[in-house]
Amino acid sequence: MLLPALKVSAPTETFTKWVLVMFTVFGDESYDEKKEHVFVVAGIIGTEMHWSVLREPWVKILDGEIFHAADWESEFGPFQHIPMKIRAEKYKQLTTILANSGMQGYAVAMDLSAWRYYFPGTPPNTPYYHCFSRCLQEFTASVNASNSPDIVNFTFDTSVDTDCSAGILYHAYRSQPLSEYPLVKHMADEITFANRKKVGIQAADLWAREVMKFCYSRVLRKDQREARKSIRALNDSGRFTFDFHSREYFEDFRNNFERLQDKTGIKLEDYELWLSKKNLCDSEPNRMRYLADFENISRQIKQSEKEN
Repeated sequence: MLLPALKVSAPTETFTKWVLVMFTVFGDESYDEKKEHVFVVAGIIGTEMHWSVLREPWVKILDGEIFHAADWESEFGPFQHIPMKIRAEKYKQLTTILANSGMQGYAVAMDLSAWRYYFPGTPPNTPYYHCFSRCLQEFTASVNASNSPDIVNFTFDTSVDTDCSAGILYHAYRSQPLSEYPLVKHMADEITFANRKKVGIQAADLWAREVMKFCYSRVLRKDQREARKSIRALNDSGRFTFDFHSREYFEDFRNNFERLQDKTGIKLEDYELWLSKKNLCDSEPNRMRYLADFENISRQIKQSEKEN
């Protein structure tokens, strides 16, 4: 589901140059309590002006607290000294200023049981990388659709479990030839990671949790009750959207993998041979490098098929 084209840049009076705008995406993930049903990676994109306008009221509402959506709604944890009624009101206020911020949000949610069924035995952090890579593509595509030269800086919530491999995936995309992957011209040279002290990370966390709660209750459990007011407020803004990767999605995803393996002669199961050729040992970062190599070849085949 493509976001609306982001149109912020404009030609100068000479009509020969563009005023370059720097966008920043803050991203975070969310999942159900047992990490069994839904996994989400979500991001919010805006200019520095957007983020600076959001920052002051956000900090004022929280009165010094470092927001974390799951803990904020819990009866236990670091916020239990704040009455639940007050927390609910502050959550509503945060959602309102985010919905009215003028920024855009996108998220990728996935059915974890479907993923495990079609891709058994994959490393535990693979769902994160799957959703993370889709977010990179969606946000850069939304800038590219405006035919502007704008650059997107990505900052995601830091994690010792995923930062290294996420960085490798980012650079795998960033290093693609422009002729094969035009979106790279909008990607900043480096990806950064930050902790929850950043307002942008907190806002992305709220958005990610709203998508997770909606997908778990309405999509998987088929709950017919009205959706939470917070997700409705964000949806009603017309600037927040998400994709849910269901069982049908992953069935098709798996079939495409098999087709590409037949065309390339490269199989995901050939990982050990790849390690041997490159004199590498097994590690999560090296698994990401192998996956990036596979995706690069797949992208070239798809492009060739379109041209023919």
